[in-house]
Amino acid sequence: MNNDHHSNIAPFLHTRTESVSVIVDGWNVLLGAADGFGYSRRPLSTFTLDMPRLADGVVARRRRPGGAVRIGIILGRHERAANPAARAAQDAAARQWARDPRVTLIDPGMVSVRAAAEEARAGDRTPHDTVVPIRRHREENGDAAVQELLTQWTDDGLTDAAILVSADADHADCVADIRRRRRTHVEVARWEWQASRLWQPGLWVHHLAPDLLDSVTTDRDPRKVA
Repeated sequence: MNNDHHSNIAPFLHTRTESVSVIVDGWNVLLGAADGFGYSRRPLSTFTLDMPRLADGVVARRRRPGGAVRIGIILGRHERAANPAARAAQDAAARQWARDPRVTLIDPGMVSVRAAAEEARAGDRTPHDTVVPIRRHREENGDAAVQELLTQWTDDGLTDAAILVSADADHADCVADIRRRRRTHVEVARWEWQASRLWQPGLWVHHLAPDLLDSVTTDRDPRKVA
């Protein structure tokens, strides 16, 4: 008599949930979002993004199950005297994001385009230190702030992976350095309509679709300051 028992029940395989750090390049994400509503660029004063929810949406699109355990949002804010309406809207958004205990907010500041040009001509700083033209102002040292936090959060080993949400190719050397040192696994995410040279062989890039943008967008009345 054959006592062998053959079961068609597959063994249960436990899949570990990974912890993920998400670093959001705020102005790059916002300006990219403005181009994603299916018509001409939408004015920044007419919408705001739920950045923590965006981070969760990015992580949910990974092949491996995981959760965002810390979220860094780097966004230069206008000086109140220079643009009180923009600053009020930015402060309101920052307060909303900060309600999520996972969020770290970094404000690298803004500088007037004229002042930045004058200082660059004087040799006090290179043009790469001021990025993202926003009317008459630019974010100051935004790239450096993004890269500093990305490096810190991949060096400390506190999460299994890190995702940089940005299409800015100025971050390519930083990403390459992190991958070369083989610390925390790093990935990149950007809106699918953003053209970018932030890509390297073997680097996983998440292309974020309009449905994610719609799910994290709240309309604003531009006549209100906050």
